[in-house]
Amino acid sequence: MIASQRILQCPQILLSRRGVCCAAGMADAQSRQQADLQADKPPPRNLSNGGRASLTVIPLRHNKIVHLVRHGQGFHNVAGEADALEYASEKYFDAHLTELGWKQAADLKAHIKTSPIRPEVVIVSPMMRAMQTAVGAFGGGIWHEDDPALPLMTEVCAEADVSAAHPAASVTSVPFVACELCREHLGVHPCDRRRSLGVYREAFPGIDFSNIKEVDDVLWKPDERETDEQIAERGVQFLEWLSLRPETEIAVVSHSGFLRCMLGKFADVGSDSVRNDLKRYFANCELRTVVVGAANGEGNLDPTWFHPSNGSAGQANGSV
Repeated sequence: MIASQRILQCPQILLSRRGVCCAAGMADAQSRQQADLQADKPPPRNLSNGGRASLTVIPLRHNKIVHLVRHGQGFHNVAGEADALEYASEKYFDAHLTELGWKQAADLKAHIKTSPIRPEVVIVSPMMRAMQTAVGAFGGGIWHEDDPALPLMTEVCAEADVSAAHPAASVTSVPFVACELCREHLGVHPCDRRRSLGVYREAFPGIDFSNIKEVDDVLWKPDERETDEQIAERGVQFLEWLSLRPETEIAVVSHSGFLRCMLGKFADVGSDSVRNDLKRYFANCELRTVVVGAANGEGNLDPTWFHPSNGSAGQANGSV
């Protein structure tokens, strides 16, 4: 299945420097409708009402296929679902995956192998549960000491109610890049506080942490929790950052709160189906795919592009 076919099957998000909207309906549609009503003009028909006014057309090279994944079950999830007060416990500081969480990641890996999903890069939140999920779902096989490359992740030893055992994992041809913009809700809950970069670099030699400038966590505050609005704005910044990357197909491993707030920023327009898709809560290790369209910038090469020869040098791939 080629990229253009997959794009038509995914909810689409449009980024613009003037604002954000869902590609099933422009964000300023309501204001245009009000202006038309005041001018005694018939309002444009909305796509959700059977009309055609809310379609958006963006060249393929300005779109990115983004596979969004919530991390697998963590020990903090088990405790917090039994008693929400447990989220405030230091016991679950930067929680690891449970045995079930590792199985969920393995099941996702098996699904990916039978699907058209082929990310060119894996972007991951620098939290233990997210990086372990990324390794389990998108990483290579078991790493051995005679392997020429460093492991993607070193061996995880079992510790009661803290971590589940997992062998060291090998790297693949796909790079893994850590990004703090897609972290979970910042503040108050120790499970959302990250460790020192030195700890992560030792545990995940195959992940690129060069985008993180601070060795220790300066974003998490013990007495101040990020609001949903702040997370949503961070989510838009994250998508803008993704839109500037050279890859066309990207996997992101993050967290339920972050994904909910980020996608919710785009869920106020479009059909009921689009809004429901964007607002649905992510289960542990659930994968959903969206298309991010950037109505700015130069875009990337279009792998489907063709221009017939006219005897002179052709134009650059996908740009004129």
